Amino acid sequence: MLTVQPRVPTGKYALEELPAGMLDMSGSFVGAAAKELQEETGIIVNEKGLIDLTEKAFKGTAYNHVYPSAGGCDEILRLFLHQTTMSRARLIELEGKCTGVLEEGENIKLKVISLHELWREAPDVKALSALCIHENLLARRELPIDYITGL
Repeated sequence: MLTVQPRVPTGKYALEELPAGMLDMSGSFVGAAAKELQEETGIIVNEKGLIDLTEKAFKGTAYNHVYPSAGGCDEILRLFLHQTTMSRARLIELEGKCTGVLEEGENIKLKVISLHELWREAPDVKALSALCIHENLLARRELPIDYITGL
């Protein structure tokens, strides 16, 4: 599920990217991810339903995040995965749906794509980083067994 929204610095009125947000004062990355997913897509997810890809990827190292622009700022990203089953009717309902928090100036449309097309559909470093980590964790069978088997 991609969000499509204006990104003035890029000069694009409609940039495809993963749902994302800023960390609030609670300091909980997973809580912020669940909140943003709900605000931007309407999909309600329990924090336990999110897999921290960055934590799994960098386990045993000095990192648990990625730097999207280390030469320009100290911003870090934590990347989360959520798997769910939806009917075709629900996917059709979500395609093109307008979402976001209007009071915060968000003007978001949803775009439903196949995971296999993510690398072509979103020129977003969050999406490309998440896809790279996901593919490597999947190949190494380091994702939970119920995710790997689709149960």
